[in-house]
Amino acid sequence: MSQVPEPTPYGAWPSPVDAALVASHDGKPEYLGAVGDELWWTAPRPEEGGRRALLRLRPEGGPAECVLPPPWNARSRVIEYGGVPWAGIPRPAGGPLIVFTHYADQRLHAFEPDAPGPP
Repeated sequence: MSQVPEPTPYGAWPSPVDAALVASHDGKPEYLGAVGDELWWTAPRPEEGGRRALLRLRPEGGPAECVLPPPWNARSRVIEYGGVPWAGIPRPAGGPLIVFTHYADQRLHAFEPDAPGPP
């Protein structure tokens, strides 16, 4: 004998989709660009408070690497109007030069990812 489901008010039924599941799928990679032979993009990090990480893929392959550790957040309020939160140029020596907007202060920061030391 099968059970008859108990009626519930509109919107009150149990769901396998909760806020944690929705937040874990926050967006997709964005702002893909090339810096010389490398591919760069931002990616969401919902488990880090919604931070947008800046990643790079080197031409020789291998896994993508996150070049800006927390708390750096490559995100700009200008994005709402079509702005891009980072830009980069290749250089003949020393690796690329990257400029990005840090969401917390909305300032531009220059970054040399191949230079020794922290960003």
